[in-house]
Amino acid sequence: MTNPRTNQNDLPRTPPRVDSLSLLLWAVFFAWCATTPPLLAQEATGEAPPTPADVKKSSPAVPGPNSSSDAPQPPSQQELKARVASLIEQLGDDNYHTRVNARWELERIGLEAFEELQAARMHPNPEIERAAQYIIESQNVSWWLDNDSVAVRTLLKNYNGLNNVERQTCFQQLANLATPDALLALARLARFEINEGLSKAAALSLMEQMARVTLAVVEQNSLENSSAQVAADSLSANSLSASQTQLTIERGTLDSPGTVSQSEAHSVDSIFLRSLLFTLGDSQRTSVQWLKTLSSNLLDHPSLANTASSTADSLESAAVQLRAEPLTAWASFAKEEHRLASEEGREAIETTRRFYRWLGSWLTFIADREAALNVTRSSLDLVSNDEGQARKAAEWMLESQLPELVEDLQQQYPELFIKSAKLSFLLAKSYLELGASEKAELQATAASESIRQLAESIGQDHSKALTAEASDELEINWRKTTAIWLSERGMFRWARREYAAILSLNITVSMEWSVRLELSHLMWQAGDYQQAATTLEPVLALPDRQDQPATQALYIDRPTLLANYHFYAGLAAINSGDTLAAGKHLQQAMDVEGDIDNPDILIALKQVAHQEPFATQFRVYMDAMVSDYRTQVLDFERRLIQANLRERRGIESILSEYCNQLAWLLAKCNESPREALKLSLRSLDLEPDKATYLDTLARCLFANARYEEAVQTQRKALRFSPNDLQMQAQLQEFQSALESQQNQAAGKPASSTSPPRP
Repeated sequence: MTNPRTNQNDLPRTPPRVDSLSLLLWAVFFAWCATTPPLLAQEATGEAPPTPADVKKSSPAVPGPNSSSDAPQPPSQQELKARVASLIEQLGDDNYHTRVNARWELERIGLEAFEELQAARMHPNPEIERAAQYIIESQNVSWWLDNDSVAVRTLLKNYNGLNNVERQTCFQQLANLATPDALLALARLARFEINEGLSKAAALSLMEQMARVTLAVVEQNSLENSSAQVAADSLSANSLSASQTQLTIERGTLDSPGTVSQSEAHSVDSIFLRSLLFTLGDSQRTSVQWLKTLSSNLLDHPSLANTASSTADSLESAAVQLRAEPLTAWASFAKEEHRLASEEGREAIETTRRFYRWLGSWLTFIADREAALNVTRSSLDLVSNDEGQARKAAEWMLESQLPELVEDLQQQYPELFIKSAKLSFLLAKSYLELGASEKAELQATAASESIRQLAESIGQDHSKALTAEASDELEINWRKTTAIWLSERGMFRWARREYAAILSLNITVSMEWSVRLELSHLMWQAGDYQQAATTLEPVLALPDRQDQPATQALYIDRPTLLANYHFYAGLAAINSGDTLAAGKHLQQAMDVEGDIDNPDILIALKQVAHQEPFATQFRVYMDAMVSDYRTQVLDFERRLIQANLRERRGIESILSEYCNQLAWLLAKCNESPREALKLSLRSLDLEPDKATYLDTLARCLFANARYEEAVQTQRKALRFSPNDLQMQAQLQEFQSALESQQNQAAGKPASSTSPPRP
């Protein structure tokens, strides 16, 4: 039996009963909906609600002035600032959802809210202060732009996961790229990096690169305009195109790595500077103010005037104001950094020292040495009573061409200079640069004597007095270390004196020949060929390896010593005009068994190959050496193709050396100059910016009659090895040839001065 259906008309017409709990739940639900419309909208579309980790963080880029008109227009800077200020206040709202939404939106805005969030860390409301600190520290920013190169993206891809040391390495790698996008990335890091010390480090990496390029471009413009004043648009991209001729080779087209590449030159033109200032915005961070002041210096300097007058009105107002008193601005920055270093400890001191190093060179360039001295003299207070720190300080003072500061440092810590031979030699060099040569020699003599005195004092003070032999051994080792240190810093005459002092002591046979080899090399570099040969001449009385005592044979490389002796003797004979003696010595050098092939010996033999029997013998040697090098190059190219990642580095190093040696041989002997150029470029492709390889490239360019590029590349080589005497001589040779070429083109008589022989 079925139940009868109830008739709706029979139901009582009173409203249904709703319990109070249901009413309360519905009220809470509607209230929640009213306060979180974005979340409801996302649920309606089936999207998951956002979380701080899911919110797409904005890039630290600022939209450029050439944005597409079809794209949605972003809010103006004023509107954005007002919105950010409102959101920051909402971080302290009583309503939880209002606070969360404000935080999420500030995270979405990203680094465009950075300055306001930084200021909010000092907000009187502690909740806003904590929230601002959290947002800044938790931001997972994409530091690259969509149009950045692959190289820049690769460097910045994992930036957020790097520690402080790795981040500073990243800054230097970006600076070394030297492309506009890499340098603008450094500007973004300087503006938005949370850590103040890292922000300054990024700015300094950018400033050092811009200063280097500036000096190179001014030097290049001086070269290009040697018979006229620097053109007003010398830094524009178009004006550089002629001098930056591309080297077209079978492997493709590569920019010639001369003094400054075309892409590097862009980093100091007005277009880049406008982009830089736009990226920096109106930030008041110290590092940003440094960069703005540097930009204004570049726009104002007479050697760099290009379109400054036409762009001044469009520059950021802060930068325009800084242009009025550049020295005052830099002095103010230096004073503030000095204060911070005095208060904040080691990290701040290192940053300030680096800033002073850069500032000394820069002020010398834009103003004069006196201005640089006045501003940087206060850096002496940051040098501690430590020999290592004092030596670093003295070295950068000399590098910045501020030798007066070294004397000031000596007066501050006289005891350090008495005890340290290296500091004493640096003081001697400062006297030399100030023109006080007699005073410099006296100081260098005192420095050398201090090595003997120190060895003797240690021997006497030792708990168990050292023997005379042990004391001599200390002195020998210290003198040799000092000699190497002196030669690396261009103090060759004093280095040679230290080597000579070692030979006068009671030394072992193996030490004697090690010293003779190094001393003769210094003499060869200086062109003192006869002295170099005389230094190695005792090798003629040295027995062959099989006749030497077993222990002695391990440490004396007689084949190398003998080959070098005949090489130097041959060069000395060429200088004296004795062609026959020169040819015999050089043939003997080539025929030494057990010695590694030395292209320089064959290059020297080329100078006497205009007569027999040396002409025939030169051709035999040349064909054999070139064939051997070509075989090695092809062999290691094949190995490189088949190598795994771990093996590649070693193979690349060997291959680059063979390419460089063959390129040098062909270029110096004027044989196959195009092949030499390709080989040289290949070596630099494998090991970029190596001084000796750049030196070879300059010679290859010269052999191909590309004199201007040869000069530019040789200058770049000297930037990496500024004290190399042979590189300096080769630069003079190239400059002389370029001057003659320019004079000939202008219808002027050729220069009567001949360049020195490298």
